[in-house]
Amino acid sequence: MKNTEKISQFCRGIVSNSERIEDSQFLLILDEELKEVNLRDQEILIFELVTIEKLSYEEVAAQLNLSEKRIRNVYSEAKKKIKKAITNCI
Repeated sequence: MKNTEKISQFCRGIVSNSERIEDSQFLLILDEELKEVNLRDQEILIFELVTIEKLSYEEVAAQLNLSEKRIRNVYSEAKKKIKKAITNCI
């Protein structure tokens, strides 16, 4: 099972300003939706580093020994999947 707790909390922060959904209910639904969009471990890690930890693409690329282009592509895919999961919740 993938650990998406940080992503779930981050998403909850985004939605809390626009939608009134009970926290526990939202997080349960979001966890299921994140499973449905099939986030890969690498997507989770890169999304967390760029969005939550506020690292640059260059810093993440150096830390993970990947190209900056690869980081951008994986991040873009993760962002699309997470956006879809949020949209399905509200």
